[in-house]
Amino acid sequence: MELKDFSSLTADEQLADKFIEDIILCVVDCLLMLSAIWTNSEKGQSLHADLTQTCPAFSRQLCRVKIVIVVKIEARHARSWLSPLLDRLRSRIKSKVSLLDIDPKNDIQLLTHEVAKRLGLPVDY
Repeated sequence: MELKDFSSLTADEQLADKFIEDIILCVVDCLLMLSAIWTNSEKGQSLHADLTQTCPAFSRQLCRVKIVIVVKIEARHARSWLSPLLDRLRSRIKSKVSLLDIDPKNDIQLLTHEVAKRLGLPVDY
């Protein structure tokens, strides 16, 4: 999980191409790390050892992946731009995630920081 605080950006800045590209790069980095673990490469073995320190249940077995993107934004902006942002993200990342049989419509979710906290995700830094 990578955490970045974008709450200082305006709603327009958060919908900008640069912001979306930054999120996509984070997702691709995570997927590459998982792929390294699944292929049992030298770096993947090291990553797996690190991951099992914080998440002992993490499996080296290839499994279905769901991508959850957490953004910290002001609550007043959440309704107006979460759905358009998610649509643009899904559209732009589709070709990349399809390589791992990830369905953008069903396997990519966008949550606000507050919702992620309520769900118990470890999002405080």
